[in-house]
Amino acid sequence: MANHYLFEALSKTNASEWDDFLLDQPYNNPFQSGKLFLCLQGTRNYEPKGIIVRKKDDNQIVGGFVLYKIVEKTGIISKFATRTILNGGPIVRKGYECIISELSKKIIASYRKGSVYTEIWNMFPQDSVKEFFTKDFRYVPHLNYFIDLDCNIDTVYSRISKSTKKHIRSAEKNLKVEIVKDEVQFKSFYDCLKERYKEMSIPLISEDVFRKVYESKAGIFLLAYYKDIPVASRVVLPFGKEIYDWYAGDKYEYRDYYSGELLVWWILRYGVENKYKWFNFGGAGKPGVEYGPREFKRRFGGNLVEYGRYRHINSKLLYLIMQQGVKFLGYSKRH
Repeated sequence: MANHYLFEALSKTNASEWDDFLLDQPYNNPFQSGKLFLCLQGTRNYEPKGIIVRKKDDNQIVGGFVLYKIVEKTGIISKFATRTILNGGPIVRKGYECIISELSKKIIASYRKGSVYTEIWNMFPQDSVKEFFTKDFRYVPHLNYFIDLDCNIDTVYSRISKSTKKHIRSAEKNLKVEIVKDEVQFKSFYDCLKERYKEMSIPLISEDVFRKVYESKAGIFLLAYYKDIPVASRVVLPFGKEIYDWYAGDKYEYRDYYSGELLVWWILRYGVENKYKWFNFGGAGKPGVEYGPREFKRRFGGNLVEYGRYRHINSKLLYLIMQQGVKFLGYSKRH
């Protein structure tokens, strides 16, 4: 295979070409985009790395991936809380699935020494590609919700549960939603995240990651207000056909105003109006294991899927320590 293909690093010089390739594929994902790859370079929590595969005979791109080494704790404990995540990839042109085997080796090699484990978060059906992944990856069941936006807004609304419709109507009477547009609002956005993640005892990535995404216009940052008080925030990542639900937070004392339901409803309407195909709810936990946000997501009428994940453990010792201390580290609760 090496005689027919070229493997090159994703960089500023080829990121736009990579994005053009992604937009031509049946599935694409903001975390696979060159735009997000470039904007998150140099951040403390996200270290991106990407590989593009070209045919030698005509130099056309036929596949590739972008992954991120994510550090969610600082100091000495960081070595137990560093993982590599490939969200929604690799992306390969139909007919070239044979390159997945070589790509899977490069995925493992990318941060083998720098993270506890490497995980591929599948965002599309795996039946046609599962055989090409090396045996170094173990399949792990995992759920997610996708909401179809390729329809009119009345159809989207009709799928929402009665209780959530009631909450949306109530929220519309008391709250307003604004797109973050200045530094004061950005600070309020992050404050809402901090309050929520502190309450859940889950590590929150540093402010500079969100700032980079905000300044590069790679995400839509939202605030919900009660009167003039910011009470909740949410950020989504739009790219190609998808809007990806990334982070959300709120203030406990205003939770009865249903800001979460209102913000998601705002995003769904935005998605339909701007011709996106689906809303990716970002994960719904493991089958058979209680996961609080799953019920919230279910009530929006999306499709529950189990595309699962592929996991490779880079250090068995560090992984064992991580599993023993997972309640302290907290990040496993996130998705």
